[in-house]
Amino acid sequence: MSYCNLPGQTMSHQGFVIPYDTDPAALCSLFLFRGWVLDTQVKLAFASIGTFLIGLLVELLVRVRREKVIKSDLAPLAKRAASSAIYLVQVVGAYFVMLLAMTMQVYLFFAAVFGLAVGQTLFNADVDDAMTHCFGCEACEVDSVSTE
Repeated sequence: MSYCNLPGQTMSHQGFVIPYDTDPAALCSLFLFRGWVLDTQVKLAFASIGTFLIGLLVELLVRVRREKVIKSDLAPLAKRAASSAIYLVQVVGAYFVMLLAMTMQVYLFFAAVFGLAVGQTLFNADVDDAMTHCFGCEACEVDSVSTE
């Protein structure tokens, strides 16, 4: 049973939308592609989970590029090619997350934000901790000058 009206829309121009069974004027949201209309609560739940996972993937790819590719023993050209390929996928994922947040559908918006935040915490918090600890530290400034 549909809880929204077809056709689907990519962005709400009325602000954030919380779909309810009782709103006869609510338009369905689209999940990235024209045929992927979120016209049932089950589809919306799976779309929210997918959005969360895309956010996690974006942050995981940041970690993979930094830890596995850039610090690897690959030849310089292979390292650059691998890093660029992973970066391409990372940027596409990040734009998908942005587009999903811009649907102004509350569940997708929060799934995007939480996916990125949890991904940051799981995969990249240690890097941020090291940078925060070292910010403004004389030893870090000396290290950064000596490595340039």
